[in-house]
Amino acid sequence: MIDATPNQTPFSNTHSEPGKHSEPDESSHLTAPSTSNDRSSTAPPAQAPLSPDRILDAMPHIVWAAMATGDITYFNQRWYEYSGVDRELPPNSAFHAAIHPDDRVRAIVVWQTAIAQGVPFQLEQRLLAADGTEHWLLFDAVPVATPHGHIQHWVGTCSDVTTHKYANLEACNLDVVALERQVKAQTTELAAADHHQSLFVEALRESEERYRSLVIATAQIVWNTDAEGKITNPMRGWRAYTGQSEAEVQGWGWLDAIHPDDRDRTTQIWTHAVQTGTLYDTEYRVRGADGIYRDFAARGAPIRSEDGSVREWVGFCNDITAHKQAQAALQTRASELAQTTTLLAQTAAILEKRNAELDQFAYVVSHDLKAPLRAIANLSQWLEEDLNEYLTDDTRHQMNLLHGRVHRMENLINGLLQYSRIGRAATQKESTDVAKLLNEIVDDLAVPPAFTITIQPGMPTLYTDRLRLEQVFSNLISNAIKHHDRSDGHIHVTVRPVRASHSGEYEFAVTDDGPGIDPAYHSKVFGIFQTLESRDKVENTGIGLSLVKKIVESQGGTVAIESQVGQGTTLRFTWKAG
Repeated sequence: MIDATPNQTPFSNTHSEPGKHSEPDESSHLTAPSTSNDRSSTAPPAQAPLSPDRILDAMPHIVWAAMATGDITYFNQRWYEYSGVDRELPPNSAFHAAIHPDDRVRAIVVWQTAIAQGVPFQLEQRLLAADGTEHWLLFDAVPVATPHGHIQHWVGTCSDVTTHKYANLEACNLDVVALERQVKAQTTELAAADHHQSLFVEALRESEERYRSLVIATAQIVWNTDAEGKITNPMRGWRAYTGQSEAEVQGWGWLDAIHPDDRDRTTQIWTHAVQTGTLYDTEYRVRGADGIYRDFAARGAPIRSEDGSVREWVGFCNDITAHKQAQAALQTRASELAQTTTLLAQTAAILEKRNAELDQFAYVVSHDLKAPLRAIANLSQWLEEDLNEYLTDDTRHQMNLLHGRVHRMENLINGLLQYSRIGRAATQKESTDVAKLLNEIVDDLAVPPAFTITIQPGMPTLYTDRLRLEQVFSNLISNAIKHHDRSDGHIHVTVRPVRASHSGEYEFAVTDDGPGIDPAYHSKVFGIFQTLESRDKVENTGIGLSLVKKIVESQGGTVAIESQVGQGTTLRFTWKAG
């Protein structure tokens, strides 16, 4: 709505009697220090004016101030240096953050009692200093009243009395001279504190205009009305934003700047707050001087007289357009994400159904293809047995080729089924001792008697899909045996941790000393149905390494080959520990 009037400052609350609120008195406001002769004889001689902030921050003692209600509004720089509390904290929070937890309740009770009675406040309490040590401080405060006796503010000081406190606890061990010296020092310190306190009062009076300017210059639109909710002042901030004249905003005229769609609702909420004396809290769109409407949040609270009646209303309006736009964008994004989630769920259901259909199809195809293969295998065996005495070496060779191709066809069907199920069939993880797994694989393979397979000691134990890891090692080792050019070959299985990984990833390697592979063919070895030798020379389906690649990648790993002709072959793959 509007700016606060110039007479309203953070120190403008007054009291008609100690601890009670009263009507504001123009003469009760803090003013600049007087130059008349009504100062006491102890006042410092006239000197070049200094900034109040510099005076207060330069003091060697802690100085503070509070409203008539007891809310602390100021600490000088010494407090923050002494306590180590973040200067960005509000003074009330800075006070509670530094006071020892065991003393907070007592401090609040004594402070509130002094406020209610309007009498000077004095209390010793512990404070956690910036260096982490515990100190005792003497808090002193006196009320500052108008000539009519209405309390406007409280001003006070803090003195470190730790030494004095512990000296009292050990008084029986101190001699009289030491006690007198402590008392004298303490008296001097308290006298200096009184002097600093009087300087602080002057600084507060001199700062009143600065605080008035601060209210006027604030980025928010600050406003106040009479008890009936009508505008009776210039409304500078509101007029600066809306472009309305002073006459246009008076009474309830400020409502003309509210968006027509929000006007009735705003009127109802404001009327209800005024009639009930409750907090005013709403949002509406305000037309700026440029004709553009922007979103504002409006908050207002009643200020009451000592009899409880509403004396006036104060509040602020804050531009929340950016916040509202961000909210709208978030809601749009949330709606889009919800739609995407629904679509993904539908797609997942369709994929699950298709996978089930594919599994059924694969089972049927496997059964229908294997049935005639078994018949061919049986018929060829019976023919061989019945015609055994009539078979020549050439026909026996042809029969062996027939048996081999039937066997190859069956392996091809089994390999295709395994390949199609990778990444679709649900598997279960379990604790897997890799060394034990490798020994079981070697025992199951038809390893030539002169062949040697060594396994590096210190193989890890992984929590992983044991079946898939077994398929990878089995294919790699059997492939190395099958394509070796000697019957006394050697295969070495090694492992090393992948240091850059944070998830316990390992790199395994299967190395042989066979004929090796020309680098020109490295890209072919992982392709399905790819083989570098005639299938009649080496029985092979061409699925083994493609199966390895698909399994490793489905587990989030990678696979690679290192080989040169005549220098053997190393196949490496990475595998996560869990």
